[in-house]
Amino acid sequence: MSSTWRDLWREAQPVISAEMGEEFRHFPMVAVPNERAAADPDRAIQETSARDGGPLRGVFSALRLDVFASKGIDSTRAVPASHTSSVNPMLSVDPLDLTFDIRIDDRIAMLDRGELYRVADVKPDGQGRVCLELNQIGRHDPFG
Repeated sequence: MSSTWRDLWREAQPVISAEMGEEFRHFPMVAVPNERAAADPDRAIQETSARDGGPLRGVFSALRLDVFASKGIDSTRAVPASHTSSVNPMLSVDPLDLTFDIRIDDRIAMLDRGELYRVADVKPDGQGRVCLELNQIGRHDPFG
């Protein structure tokens, strides 16, 4: 059953990708137990949108998380005992732009950033798009 809201939201997806998105390229991989992932011969590299033939675009975000743990009586008189920092890169993609489903271990190249990522998890975002959790491959910028 269709609804006006769902239809309008579906029409907004290409605009969201065009206005907020960054160009990326999808490299399908096949995972082999106890070996490195290899190119998937059944799925081609995708660099254009299946919807309109334009560049493949997704909304990239990398949220930084810093956690400080202290020991002592209270935080005002405590010396920091440990600190950890993490960045969680994610890519939101409209599934209608994809020729093939993106799978865990596939590679995503963010063209404007010059960075390569491994897909760690794929799940719906609850808004009609697909959320890809990514792990960066190669050089990491500690100040990025």
